[in-house]
Amino acid sequence: MTVPEAAAGLQGASGGAHEVHSASSWEHRADAHAHASTRGGDTDVDAVYSSVEYIFGFGSLVSHPGFEYSEVVRPCYIKGYRRVFWQGSTDHRGTPESPGRTVTLEPCEGAVTWGAAFRLAGDTQQRRRTWQYLEWREKQYDQRAQVTVYCPALGSNSSHDGSSSSGSSGSFSEEEGVPVLTALTFIATSDRSRNPNYLGPAPLEAIAHQIATSQGPSGPNHEYLFRLAEAMRSMSVVDEELFQLEAKVRARMQLLEAGSAAAAEDQQPATARVSVS
Repeated sequence: MTVPEAAAGLQGASGGAHEVHSASSWEHRADAHAHASTRGGDTDVDAVYSSVEYIFGFGSLVSHPGFEYSEVVRPCYIKGYRRVFWQGSTDHRGTPESPGRTVTLEPCEGAVTWGAAFRLAGDTQQRRRTWQYLEWREKQYDQRAQVTVYCPALGSNSSHDGSSSSGSSGSFSEEEGVPVLTALTFIATSDRSRNPNYLGPAPLEAIAHQIATSQGPSGPNHEYLFRLAEAMRSMSVVDEELFQLEAKVRARMQLLEAGSAAAAEDQQPATARVSVS
């Protein structure tokens, strides 16, 4: 199966149809992103990916990879990073005028981030098409990083603590996880000279409002968040920060809907009242 076929919704290795962002438009734009951006400068796609077997996803890739893979490892995690909604999205979950927020990785000692690792399928040509697709999809992420991926140790608890800062429930010791592979992942850094859409931290209520109200070509921003939270639950991962943001966004959407309903009711013509003597 080719990447365009997978993008069209055919069955992948997981047995389910994979949804992709703006799948119908990716192919003719892929060539414009045939060079991967790295911290060291622009490098040919083949040079960046020649030794890559696995892609580690921590955002939308977890539940909707959009490419064919021969193996998936989940749940799994990486160390030394927090998952944060600090990247602006102007092409998928927002617009240049009203950017949405998507996740990136923030270095944080003692933290872990849970996700899934996908082994690329196919021959050299098919893998190159997959790489080009990923470059198009992740084009607003300016760093490609090699990360060590860990799996929970055998006999560990059925639920796993999620991405969080050092000292909270997301910290792991070496004995609690087993390094199983090396993968490539996409990171949106705070370097605005390379990543002009970086938004950075903000109060939780402000982030929740932005996610609740933003929408882009791939759909509403809240859908991105809700799918990610559901993906973590499906893997028995407890990510308190993610779930707290999810709850805030749901509450904000309820308030906005209630306000819209009240405003619509106020605009209705007043019913004439007949006085009775």
